[in-house]
Amino acid sequence: MFRLYLFHETRKRFTQRQLLANEEEKMIENGRLVKASNVLVKEFSREEAGKMNVKRYCLLAQLSRPTFYAYYGSLPQLVTELLVKQLEVNFVPEHGGYNSGLNQLLLYMSANRNYFLHAISFIKDVQCRQTGRKKGEEFAIMLPDKVREAILRVTRNYVAEHSKTGDYSNKMVRNAADLIYATLYEWINHGMRDDQSEIVDRCQIAVQIIEDQIRKTAVGK
Repeated sequence: MFRLYLFHETRKRFTQRQLLANEEEKMIENGRLVKASNVLVKEFSREEAGKMNVKRYCLLAQLSRPTFYAYYGSLPQLVTELLVKQLEVNFVPEHGGYNSGLNQLLLYMSANRNYFLHAISFIKDVQCRQTGRKKGEEFAIMLPDKVREAILRVTRNYVAEHSKTGDYSNKMVRNAADLIYATLYEWINHGMRDDQSEIVDRCQIAVQIIEDQIRKTAVGK
């Protein structure tokens, strides 16, 4: 009996230590991403953003090249991960509804217009190279898909949490999220020149579909 108790106690302590280790690892990783975000946002936000490469990044971040590669893999991969994470973190359609969350995201993007345009231009340079891609650059060419997935993830979570019946159409939610993604990407590709309020207006059909899925039972899935 005592051995069984000792076994369970040991396993419980191991699990607790593992959970603490995982949380500590997440905190360290988040700290690295925050530092990387600060460096890249500052650099890409300048009107005439300089030629960004690993050497320059390491100089700005006060990081050695071996440490950089150990943490991030490649610069295109890091820039891609940060862009997707920044979009998802700033898209929070909770208290004020989906439309309010979308508006907040667009305000954030407008306030950081130079950063987004220069960072995406950096990614496009990688996408245009048909040969000679380095490790981690294949990840960067998936940026459009990853942005689409992030918007769909936020949209699904919002609908699931606020649906009155839980009987909504996954297909309708996906179609609405894809419409919002297409509108945002078109805006970015045209230099984000239009005011964010115009982009919100263009997304209203999709927003209405999403809110309808919350308020009533969908006919089909």
